[in-house]
Amino acid sequence: MKILIMNLTRLGDLIQTLCLFNGLKEKYPNAKIDYLALSSFSAILNTFDSVNEIISLDDNLLVENVGHKFWEAYLEIANKIDYCNSKKYDILINPVVSTQTSFIGYLINAPKKLGMFFNENREQTITSEWTAFHLSNEHHLGDRTFNLVDIFARIGETEAKAENFKLKISPKTIQKCQNFWSDKNLNNSKTIGFHIGASQSNKTWEKEKFRELIGRLLTQTDYNILLFGGYKEISLRDYFVEFESFGDRFYNLIGKSNLEELYGFISLLDLIVTNDTGPMHIAATAKCKILNLSLGPVSLWETGPYSENAFIMQANIPCHPCKFSHVCTHLNCHHYITAESVEQFIYYLLGKNRILSENENLFYWKSVKDIFGLNHFLPINKRKILTKELFFEIKRSIWCLTILPKLDHKKDWLNSYIKYLEENYILNSFDFLSIIKDIENLILILKNLLKEFGLLKSIKAKNKKSIDKIHTKWSIIKQIKEMLFDEAQKSPIFYDFFYYAKFKESSLNDEDLNLLIMKTINIYENLYSQLKVLLKLCREYNIDV
Repeated sequence: MKILIMNLTRLGDLIQTLCLFNGLKEKYPNAKIDYLALSSFSAILNTFDSVNEIISLDDNLLVENVGHKFWEAYLEIANKIDYCNSKKYDILINPVVSTQTSFIGYLINAPKKLGMFFNENREQTITSEWTAFHLSNEHHLGDRTFNLVDIFARIGETEAKAENFKLKISPKTIQKCQNFWSDKNLNNSKTIGFHIGASQSNKTWEKEKFRELIGRLLTQTDYNILLFGGYKEISLRDYFVEFESFGDRFYNLIGKSNLEELYGFISLLDLIVTNDTGPMHIAATAKCKILNLSLGPVSLWETGPYSENAFIMQANIPCHPCKFSHVCTHLNCHHYITAESVEQFIYYLLGKNRILSENENLFYWKSVKDIFGLNHFLPINKRKILTKELFFEIKRSIWCLTILPKLDHKKDWLNSYIKYLEENYILNSFDFLSIIKDIENLILILKNLLKEFGLLKSIKAKNKKSIDKIHTKWSIIKQIKEMLFDEAQKSPIFYDFFYYAKFKESSLNDEDLNLLIMKTINIYENLYSQLKVLLKLCREYNIDV
């Protein structure tokens, strides 16, 4: 068995495929698993246990200099695709939603492909219902229901296990980091790490706030501080030079550690404070306690730390998370997270303060496993649930019932999930009246659509007359579907259910007409069931006006 995983994204996204990789190793113990990645980020794959081969695409050619070296960039891709095809893979997995990897995946041959690809007609093809779900939620960051670690693993037809979210670090590196700890006598007090970088400025807490916070901790506590950053942050080394006066309590390690050493240092910390970035995910694999500052376009549900020892600070504002392309004029998601508020949260997490004071501008989250066994975040202090939060949780439960396999259908999962929420939130009633009316309208259209499908199913393709009837019925069905999706687009907060149905249907390619009809009916019956449950729960929590 030969398997190729493709992921041409950044460091954090590669780390989030750990459970996919290790799950495949468990499922196919004798398989050789290769990985196709960009050269700038492929070094992290050396810490994946037993990757057979790392195939790197030179992103210096493909990203930085593609305009100047177009021919060289073309040859880089063509040669790597030819090489991959020479390996004769049995399974090809593209876990990410990306046009680039979808096209490259089309050019790489494999009898089984999982994820998103283009076909020979240059049409988008989705071969995993988890990819259909993932793509259906791309339009709205606040609806990204599941963590990418869970999504990526299930696209590869395996599942994420906490014990599989781990990196392979050499004993020599671990010993080196432990020696540093002993030599610097860092066990004499709590030691906190700060990683000050991120891939985008709108995801990065301001350097002035990091400096203020570090100064407060060094002057007001006996904590030790380790400062981390990558090559992009090297220019900031001197910005923290004033703290060198604290001698053996402050160590500026920006640009001074490789990936393995970074893991080794983080694994020894009492806490790391970090933006949403690759080192945050490294900290999650090291089981270090994490304080993640969730800013800008970051969706904590999707890319938050995959760890049960993680905590998140987030501004309580309706526009967060924003779109990656959004140019913000106020940056309130940054401004509300002050050095003082992070300091107080640190004291709470390290046991100096037992009570976390309420702050109306901030949300404090803890990472947990929910009743479905998936990574989730809940408020640290029980509080009233917001409208968007309740609606998000209602939809999340419906998605779990839709795409999680092997659920015990004897269990009342919906009722159990509501009880689970009641343990962590004060559940309010809200004005869902307009949403209810929209759902009721769409259910009526769906009933009509399913009725026409039933009539279509009863027609047997025996002769020209019956085939003409099928074509006529398909035309009617097409018109009803167009009306259904036009109406659904008016309700973007639950249009992802319709995206999911559309993506599932677009990937049907059965030559047997009857089988195609049955599969299509199944998709819309599933959509009907989703809307019925959504309607039931919205009515249950609607204010009786």
